[in-house]
Amino acid sequence: GEIGRAFAFALAGLAFIALNVLVARAVHFYAGVRFDPDDLVESAIFQTGISILWALTAGSLMTLALRRASRPVWVTGASLLAALILKLFVVDLGNVGGVARIVSFLATGLLILVIGYFAPLPPKTERA
Repeated sequence: GEIGRAFAFALAGLAFIALNVLVARAVHFYAGVRFDPDDLVESAIFQTGISILWALTAGSLMTLALRRASRPVWVTGASLLAALILKLFVVDLGNVGGVARIVSFLATGLLILVIGYFAPLPPKTERA
């Protein structure tokens, strides 16, 4: 019912936040960036990492939605993809330098192309 759907949505949101924190911890541990929001936001490696994470998450949601014919899940994935594109232009274009920016844009662009090919919008289902 509605409560189960709301619980699943909340759980999925928390899992997504946890994955972002996991990327932050990995950047802190392996790249030596202080585990501080300001330092992480300014880190090109962190920005590239979450760009790829967001694109993979959006692609997974949209592919799952296509298999289950679930337009709301597909729209959630597409919304995450739109947020990623906004992030690329607002954050990455201004703050991320050189090679990291190129990798971020190319990886994200490639993932968007793959998503568009393999996970088009599911058809509307007829309600009885």
